[in-house]
Amino acid sequence: MSHEDHEWVNTVIAGLAFLLSAIALWKSSKDTSHAAEISEKRLDVAQGGLELEVQKSIRDAKHRVEDFFSKNAAFLAEPEAGLDETERKRRERLKVEGRAAIEGYLNALDSACRKYIDETIRQDWFKREQEVEIRQTFENQTYKEILADGRFHALKEVQKDWDNPEQGRLKKKTGS
Repeated sequence: MSHEDHEWVNTVIAGLAFLLSAIALWKSSKDTSHAAEISEKRLDVAQGGLELEVQKSIRDAKHRVEDFFSKNAAFLAEPEAGLDETERKRRERLKVEGRAAIEGYLNALDSACRKYIDETIRQDWFKREQEVEIRQTFENQTYKEILADGRFHALKEVQKDWDNPEQGRLKKKTGS
């Protein structure tokens, strides 16, 4: 094979190598883009799952409180003077159970608020879904005594931020 033929073969091989490299780069870029889309979709699904879990946790805890008081409100409202010793003990036990149910509900809200503050969940979604619930919680006389103790910091922080948005304690991603 002559020197010219050898150069021609090398040029063809180099051209083919370049062409194959360009095709591989294009394919790799396309695969990376597709993988990124899949990853983003999976992240959205996980985000949605977490948000549903938060919502369910709050709803279930609130239902426990409502169920407890719907079953026991009449007995708890009876004047203590008319109760015998067994009934007084039952009443005290029910007060403890009622407080525990309320604390469970407030803990669920507090945990959700911590996720809101940490931006683990979408802030715009959380505010849209939970703002009324949280405001009503702070207005509810039954919850005020429990909220007055030193717990539920995240819940209180979110409520204060929503009541005074100009102070801007929390990052804003609410679109409002």
